[in-house]
Amino acid sequence: MKVLLINREIYPIVSGGKEIFVYQLARGLAKRGHKIYLLSAYKDLWNLRNVEFVTVPYLDIPAFRTVSFILNTIQRIHSVVRQVDLINCHECDFNSLSAFLIKKIYKKPLVITVHRGSGRLWWPCFVSRKFFKSADRIVAVSKDIADKLRQMGFNNVCVIPAVSEIERTKYDTEILRKKFGLSTEDLVIIFVGRLEPVKDPRFLIDAINKLDSSFLEEKNIKVIIVGEGRLRESLEKRVQEYNLADHVKFIGKIPHERIQEIYEIADILVSTSKYEGSPLSVIEAFGRSIPVICPDTVGFKRLVVDGNTGLLYLPGNIEDFLLKLKKLIGNGQLRKRLGQSAFELVKNRFDLDRIINMYEKLYREISYSETENASIQR
Repeated sequence: MKVLLINREIYPIVSGGKEIFVYQLARGLAKRGHKIYLLSAYKDLWNLRNVEFVTVPYLDIPAFRTVSFILNTIQRIHSVVRQVDLINCHECDFNSLSAFLIKKIYKKPLVITVHRGSGRLWWPCFVSRKFFKSADRIVAVSKDIADKLRQMGFNNVCVIPAVSEIERTKYDTEILRKKFGLSTEDLVIIFVGRLEPVKDPRFLIDAINKLDSSFLEEKNIKVIIVGEGRLRESLEKRVQEYNLADHVKFIGKIPHERIQEIYEIADILVSTSKYEGSPLSVIEAFGRSIPVICPDTVGFKRLVVDGNTGLLYLPGNIEDFLLKLKKLIGNGQLRKRLGQSAFELVKNRFDLDRIINMYEKLYREISYSETENASIQR
């Protein structure tokens, strides 16, 4: 099959869960012999066989960004779109209007994959309804997002999780810890994500500040913040103001092919996002048997069964968060049990090959249905 994927941002320029998943989906489909075209704002950084970039430049000025991207898309896509069997759009903001226009102009089947349950997914209702109504199928990365779409009146929805390939490589943990300035005695808590308000990394730092300094020293607690974003400078200042520099370390963005090193040195993963569709960092932590602490919100509670595959805390409640964190810090057997249960879950439900199988099946169904309809009309 020939498939046009649409996602304006790409990995590794952006290391968000959506961008990493689109990369792994494209790579997996290409390995199986499918021809993949990727419509994005960037030139080919992947150099993958059977993957061809369609680069659409745009004016990086807020007022003109979306309009320029859409107009340039229509100009550049003509020769490619005639060859493809279907379109799979992974954008759900105004940039996705390019997919809507391609669908209308070229009459190609359209699959929309929705990665977020809040925020930009729900732009003005009349626009979103037109866009989602044009789709032959809507893929939600979680049941919560699917339920929300159905509440909006869209019934052609299916659920296919967005996952990451589970890394099986074995590492020398002691050597890795030394590489990051850690010892084998340290209890390492990691945060992996963009340093943006929606990920709420301030919550974690404010919570760590509530712990007694004697407790931090006694337990050898080290918090490793992995990621970049607008909040980094203010977060670093906050750490200095709280006198936490000996316990909180910022290491910036790590290439995804090396992110498993971070999970290997970790004892606990903390996620503080205000909302998630299919939280990639949690799935990746599960794949390395790392116990997690997450807010009790949609996106997380479909993955994290409290007391079984991780611990959930009341959203925004530092006291409840610290209660759960201390519970994990003080109980190595609990950490091990939760990590093992989490690994079994991700091994059985979130295998990347299985997800690619589901996309292949969906693409064939949509393409076959479109061919049948065209034959009937003739």
